[in-house]
Amino acid sequence: ILSAAGGRVETTTGEPLCYGKPQFENPYFIACGD
Repeated sequence: ILSAAGGRVETTTGEPLCYGKPQFENPYFIACGD
């Protein structure tokens, strides 16, 4: 939803946060938008 609204979700190292991966846990992340 955030991406569709023009925002982004990144890891703390600036990489896009990916979904649909084998591991269930997500790393720490930053969500931002205008």
